[in-house]
Amino acid sequence: EGDRTIFMSIDDARRIFTDLGQDEVSSISIKASDPSVVDEVVNGTETRLMLSRHVTDKNKDFTVTSAASIRETISSAMMSITLFLGGIAAVSLLVGAVGIANTMYMSVLERTRQIGTLKALGSTNFEIMNLFLMESAFFGLIGGVIGVIIGTLISFVIGGSVGMMGARGGRGALTLVTPQLVLIALGFAMLVGILSGVFPARHAAKLKPVDALRYE
Repeated sequence: EGDRTIFMSIDDARRIFTDLGQDEVSSISIKASDPSVVDEVVNGTETRLMLSRHVTDKNKDFTVTSAASIRETISSAMMSITLFLGGIAAVSLLVGAVGIANTMYMSVLERTRQIGTLKALGSTNFEIMNLFLMESAFFGLIGGVIGVIIGTLISFVIGGSVGMMGARGGRGALTLVTPQLVLIALGFAMLVGILSGVFPARHAAKLKPVDALRYE
């Protein structure tokens, strides 16, 4: 019924939460007076601990880290993850572009006679090319919409997990999907679709009306 605060002695807390003895500690936290002396404090602390524990660099049984080094490690890990995800995205774009190009080539082949009919009725090469570029852009837009939906769902899942960690006392960056980001993603997807359809569209535009009408 409501929040309750439980008090316990330091000996009971040591016995419950750690397996250390009476005169042992699991960690020591040191706060530097100024950020500029952090490295000096780290080096001094490590030297004193090595002297008190009678160890050397080869057999020391402790580590001394600073918030700056932890941030550098996290930044390095995030950079590696970013590069990895970027590689996956690049491969996905390449596969999607090839897929759209193949689809457009098949569309050109299936509608060769229709292209010949349009040209016989007076359609120009520019109009034929624009027709197929609009179709390839539409394919890219559909893929972009699907990607945005999946990405938004994944972002919500990650944000929910981070929120649970924060509720337990952890810290983390929240995910955010903005309308501007969605528009950029959709625009980029359409651009990929258009670029993928350039060669099929040019092939369709260069067809001769007589040859296109005779195509079986």
